[in-house]
Amino acid sequence: MKCNILLPEDIYTSYLQIVNEIKFTRREIDIIAYLLSGKSAKTIATCLSISPKTIEAHMRNIAMKVECNSRDGIIDFIEKSKKFFLIKEHYLSLLTQTSFEEQLLKIAAQLSSECPTCTIVYWRDQEYHSILIRSLERHLKLAGVKTLIETKEEQIFLKNPVENRESSKTNLVIYAVPETMDEQGEEKITSLTQKTKEEKNSIVALFPKKNLKDGILQDSGNPEHLYYLERENYYDFTFIVLKKLLQNTKLEQIILDFKNHHESICGTSEIIHERSLPEGKPLVRISLMSQLDTYIHNFFNILKAGKKYFFIGSCILSIGALCTLFLTKEGDPKLHSDMAARADLSIPTQSVFLDRPYLMEQLNQSFQGHKGIQSVALTGMGGSGKTTLARHYTRQQNANVVWEINAESKDKLINSFESLSEALSKTKEEKEKLREFRDLKDAKEREKRIILFVRDKLKHIQDWILIYDNVVKFTDTQNYFPHDPSVWGRGKVILITRDNNIKNNNNINETIQIGELSPKDKLALFVKIMTNGNSYKFTTAQNEQAKKFLNDIPPFPLDVSIAAYYLKATNVSYKTYLEKLTQYDKDFENVQQNLLEEASYYTKTRYGIITLSLQNISNSHKDFRDLLLFISLIDSQNIPRDLLDKYKTSTVVDNFIYNLKKHSFVTSEATLSSGSTPTFSIHRSTRAIALTYLTKLLDTEKNKHFIEPIGAVFKDYIAEVIDKEDFTKMNLLIRHSEMFLSHSNLLTDFVIAPIDGELGSVYRDLGKHEKAKQLFEQCIEIYRKNFYENHFWFAQALGRLGRVYSDQGNYPKAKQLLEQAITIYRNNSYENNPWFARTLGWLGNVYREQGDHKKAKQLFEESLIIYKKNSYDNHPWFAHALGRLGSIYREQCNYEKAKQLLEKSLVIYRKNSYENSPWFARTLTWLGSVYRDLGNNEKAKELLEEGLAIYRKNYYENHPWSAWTLVWLGNVHREQGNYEKAKQSLEESLVIYKKNSYENHPWFARALTGLGCICKEQGNYEKAKKFFEESLQVYKKNSYENHPWFARTLEHLGNIYKDQGNYEKARQLFEHSLGIYRRNQFEYHPWFALTLASLGSVYRDLGNYEKAKDLLERSFQAYEKTCGKHHIDVASVLMNLGQVYMLESNMEAAEILMNRALRIFQTKKYVESYVSLESLSDLYLKKATQHIKKEYIQQSTSFKKQAVNYLKQAQEVVKTHFPKDSPHILRIEEKLKKLTPY
Repeated sequence: MKCNILLPEDIYTSYLQIVNEIKFTRREIDIIAYLLSGKSAKTIATCLSISPKTIEAHMRNIAMKVECNSRDGIIDFIEKSKKFFLIKEHYLSLLTQTSFEEQLLKIAAQLSSECPTCTIVYWRDQEYHSILIRSLERHLKLAGVKTLIETKEEQIFLKNPVENRESSKTNLVIYAVPETMDEQGEEKITSLTQKTKEEKNSIVALFPKKNLKDGILQDSGNPEHLYYLERENYYDFTFIVLKKLLQNTKLEQIILDFKNHHESICGTSEIIHERSLPEGKPLVRISLMSQLDTYIHNFFNILKAGKKYFFIGSCILSIGALCTLFLTKEGDPKLHSDMAARADLSIPTQSVFLDRPYLMEQLNQSFQGHKGIQSVALTGMGGSGKTTLARHYTRQQNANVVWEINAESKDKLINSFESLSEALSKTKEEKEKLREFRDLKDAKEREKRIILFVRDKLKHIQDWILIYDNVVKFTDTQNYFPHDPSVWGRGKVILITRDNNIKNNNNINETIQIGELSPKDKLALFVKIMTNGNSYKFTTAQNEQAKKFLNDIPPFPLDVSIAAYYLKATNVSYKTYLEKLTQYDKDFENVQQNLLEEASYYTKTRYGIITLSLQNISNSHKDFRDLLLFISLIDSQNIPRDLLDKYKTSTVVDNFIYNLKKHSFVTSEATLSSGSTPTFSIHRSTRAIALTYLTKLLDTEKNKHFIEPIGAVFKDYIAEVIDKEDFTKMNLLIRHSEMFLSHSNLLTDFVIAPIDGELGSVYRDLGKHEKAKQLFEQCIEIYRKNFYENHFWFAQALGRLGRVYSDQGNYPKAKQLLEQAITIYRNNSYENNPWFARTLGWLGNVYREQGDHKKAKQLFEESLIIYKKNSYDNHPWFAHALGRLGSIYREQCNYEKAKQLLEKSLVIYRKNSYENSPWFARTLTWLGSVYRDLGNNEKAKELLEEGLAIYRKNYYENHPWSAWTLVWLGNVHREQGNYEKAKQSLEESLVIYKKNSYENHPWFARALTGLGCICKEQGNYEKAKKFFEESLQVYKKNSYENHPWFARTLEHLGNIYKDQGNYEKARQLFEHSLGIYRRNQFEYHPWFALTLASLGSVYRDLGNYEKAKDLLERSFQAYEKTCGKHHIDVASVLMNLGQVYMLESNMEAAEILMNRALRIFQTKKYVESYVSLESLSDLYLKKATQHIKKEYIQQSTSFKKQAVNYLKQAQEVVKTHFPKDSPHILRIEEKLKKLTPY
C-alpha cells in the first residue's frame, strides 16, 4: 500500500489526549473528528455504533470543555488549535479502520463452525507497541480466529517459547519480539528466526529500533517468516497472518476492496501530510512542527509588513525559545516519567468487556466543575462492576499518578500506601528514606511517615487519581483520605463501597449508584464471553434462548460473567446451571470461584459476597438475624417497613435498614400510594441466598419453631390490613404471603393454616373468589387433619368459606357452612364473641339475598347487640351490620329508617378514617338507592358516582360491587331519560360480571333486566323480551323462582306482551308475579303496587273498567302508603287510572288524574311525561269528537288545537330522548299528520 495511516489509538494516545490544554477522551476525539468532516449526530452514532442520545451527551460535554454552546463553536475551537491537521489525520485513520473491520467481518462470515487458532507470544520487559498487539488480537478475533495471548516477563528466548498446552496446538504462532540493540539480543533474535524456519506455523514480528542491524532479515534465510512491523503497514501484516491461517478461504477480492478504499483515503492523507509531516520526520513531532510552522509563518508576515529590525531580533529569539520549550515539553512524552506512577490495573479484555458509556459519562460529569480534590463515590452491590468502571475511567485519563488503595482493612490500606510510596520514590535519596521508614519499630510512626511522604509527592505532581477500593467503614479510611488540596495537591479520588449511606458523607462530592444491568446489557456481555467477542456468531435462536436463561440470572456483571464462563467450561445446559444456582452447593461455588480466578482479577462469588455480608449484619445486633430471616421468607420487592415494626422495635428496624444499605442490600425505596407506608426492596438473588444460608445455619427444617413467632406476626399484620380495607397493601401482601407459604418445608401446620385463612380473605376482598375458596378449603383440611373440627379457628374458616359461596350466589351451600360455624361457636360458648356476631351478619345477608327479610333483619339485629356488648359500637364491623340492616329496611320500603341506619354507618366509617374504603362506597350506593326510591334521582346519582370513584381508587373497578353500583346508576340514567348513558353503565356492569365469572349469578340477571327496560322504553320490544327471558333463565338456575327479583322481571315481561296486545299472556305473567310478592309478604312494596297497576291496565285494555279501576286504586293506595303521593311510580298509576276514566267518558276526572301525573313527571324530569301528554291529547281529541256530534263546531276546533298542542309537546320529549327510528316518534308523527294534514 502506498501510504501508512496509523491506528486511531496510536494517534490519540500520542498526540490528541490534550488539545489547547484541555483533556479529551478517545471517544470525544472520535466525535470531534467526525464533526470536522461535516457528519450529523445520527451519522456519527451509526459510525461509532452507539446511540444518538449518547452522541448528544458527548457533544454537550465537549461544548462545556471548550466553553461554547454550538457545533460550530466546537469546530471553530479545533480549527484555531494547533492539532487541526492531526484530528483530520485521526478521522482518515477511523475511516480506514472501519473499512478494514468491515472486510474482517466478511471473512468471518465465510468460515465454517471450526475456527482457526492463533497464539501471540510477547515480552513485557520493555515499553513497545502494545497498542499493535491489542489491535491485532481484536482484529483476528473479529475475523473469526480464536486468538490466545502468552506473555513473557523477561527478555529470554527459550527453546520453546510456547508453554500453554492449548497454545501448542495452535494453527499459527506469532512471536512479537521486543526492541533490542546489543549484539547478544540480535543473536537471540537470529536464533529464534532460525527455529521458525523449521516450523511452518510460526512467524516473527520485530519492533526494532532505528539502529537495529538490517542484516537480520538477510541472515535469517527465511524472510517469509520475519516481518518488521514498522516497515510494513499494520493492515498488510494482518492480511498476511490471515492468509497463513485461512489458506482455503478466498481472500483476494476482500483484500483488493480494502486496498482500493484505503488508497482513496490516502489521496486525502497525502495532502494532509504535506501540511503536517515534513519528510523523514516521525508523526511524534507533528504537533510541534505545526506550532513552529505557525510561528515562522507569522514571523515572515511581520517582515513583509516592514517592522523594525530590533523587533525582528526579538521574534527570532522567541522562536528559538519556543523551539526549546516545545522540544522539551511536548516533543518528549517521557519528560515527566520520573514523576509518574501508574498501577497496572487489570480490566477485562475488549472481547469480554461490557462498555457502559452512560456510567462513564456520569463519572465524567461528576468530576466537572470541582476544584482542588474531587471525590466521587461508586456504590452498589458486590459484582455490579464498580471497580471495573473506576479502572476503565483511569485508563482514559492522562494523569501522572494512578493508584488503587485496597481499603478493605487498615493493614491492606497501609500496604497499598507503602507500594505507592515505592512507586513514587525515584531518586536514591528517596529510596533510602523509605527504607528508613520501613525499619522503624513503631508501627504508628512508620505509617505516619509513609503517608506524609506520599502526600508530599502527590502535592508536587498536581495530577493524580487515587481509587479507594472496598471501603467498608469510611471512618477507618478517613485519616488516609485526601481532604485538603494544600496538603495533598490537586487530584481525583474514586471511592468504591457497597455502603449506600456514603451519600450522606460530606467528604464526598458526588455519589453514583451502580445499579442492575439492563436486559440488553446482560445479553451483550453474556454473548461476548460465550463467543470471545464474536457476537455475530450467535444465531437469532441462540439469542432468544439466552434471553430466557438470563431472566433467571441476577442482573450484575459478576453473575452474568460467571454463568457464561461456567457454561463454556462445563458445557452444561441452561436448565442444569439454573438448578445448581438455586441449590447453592459448596462444590458448585468452588468451581465458580476457580473459574473467576482464571478469567479475571475478581475472586468473590455472589454466594460468598452475600453470606459474608449476612455474617457482618447478624453480628451487628442480636435481633438482626431474626429480621434477616423474616425478609428472606417473604418477597424481596416492596417490603413494608411497618411489617418489621410489628416484629421488632422501631429503633431496631431503623438500625437494621441502615445496615442493609451499608451492604448495598437495599435496591430501592418507595412509599405506597395508599398513604405514608414506606417500603424497601432487596434483590431476588440476595433474598434467595439469605434464606439458604440462614436455614442451613439455624437448621430450620428441624427447628421449625424459629419461624413460628414470625408467622404469628405476619398473620396479625395481614388481618389488620384486611380490617383497615387497605387494598393497596392487600395487593402487595399477596406476593409476600404466597412467597412465605411456598417454604412449606420450614413451616408447621399451625403457621400455614392461619396465613392461608388471611390470604383467602385478601383474595375474597379483591374479588378473586375461586382462589379464596381454594385457600379456605386448604385451611379447613389442615385443621381436620389435626382434629380441630370443634375449635374456634375451624369455625372461623368455615364462616369465611360460607361467605365466599354467598358471594358466588350459592346460598344453600353458604347457609350450610355458616350455620355449621355458628353451631361450633355456640358449643364453645363463643356466643358473645365479635366473630360470632360477624358470622351472624354473613348468614343474615344470605337470607336477605334469598328474600327472607324478616330472618335477615333478626340476625343483623342480634349481631349488633353482640357488637355493643364488646364495645364495638364504633368499629367498622358494627358499621357493616348497620349498612346491611339499612338495606333491608330499604327493601321493606321503610326509607326513613333505612336512611337513618345508612347515615349512621357512614359516620362510624368516617370515625375510623374509612372514607376511601369499598365498604364506605357500598354504603353510599345503598343510600343512593334509597334516594332513588324516594324519587330524588340527582342525589342518588351523586352518591352512586361517589361510590364508583372510591371503588376505582381502590382498584375495585372490576369487582362485582362496582358492577352492582353501575346497574343502579344505569337505572337512574334510564329514569332521567338518558338512555345512552344508562346503556353504557349497564353494559359495563355485564363486562365486569363476566370477568368475575358471574354469568349465572342473580346480580347478572338484574343487569340484564335493566337493559331490557331500556329497550322496552325505546320501543324495541323484541330485544327487550330477549333480555327479560335471559334474565329469568339465570334466576331459575339459582332457584330464584320465588324471589321478588324474579317477580319484578315477570312484571317487565308482562308489559311487553301487554303493549304488543297479547293481553292473556300479560295477565298470566302479572298474576304470577303478584303471587310471588304475596308469598314474600310484599303486599305493601312498590313493586307489588306497580304490578297491580300493570294488571289493571290489562283489564282496562280488555274493557273491564271496573276491575281495572279496582286494581289501579289499590295500587295507588299501596304507593301512597309506602312512597307518598308524589312518587314517580304514583304518576304511572294516576295516568293509567285517568285513561280508564276517559274510556268511561268521565272526562273531568280523567283530565284531573292525567294532569296530576304530568306534574309529577315534569317535576321529576321524567321521560315518561310524553305518555301523559299523549294521553291528554287523546282525551282532548275525544272531547272534540263529542262536541262535533253536538254541533259545537267552535268548541270542537279549540279542543282539537289543544290535542295537537299536547302531541307536539310529547313529540319534543321523545325527540330529545329517543333515536329517530323509535316507534314512539313514528307513532306521534303519524297522529300529527292525521290531525294536521296540511
